[in-house]
Amino acid sequence: RLDKVPPDERFSARQLVADLGRRGADARHFSDTGAIIGFLADTARAGDVILVMSNGGFENIHERLLSALEEGG
Repeated sequence: RLDKVPPDERFSARQLVADLGRRGADARHFSDTGAIIGFLADTARAGDVILVMSNGGFENIHERLLSALEEGG
C-alpha cells in the first residue's frame, strides 16, 4: 500500500526525468496519454522504434498512436 511508503521513497516520474536529464538523457514526462501521442506524432520519423509498455489498456494508446502516426505520414 502506498500509504506505507514514506513520501520521499515513493516513485516519481518527474523525479526520474530530472535524474535522467542530469545524466544527459533526453527524458520526458507527460501529463496524459494525449500528450504522449501528440509528442510522438510530431517527432517520430520513419525508421524510429516506439516501445509502449503498460500494465493495462492505457486509454487505448496503441491504436490511437498508430492512427496519429498514419495521419501524419
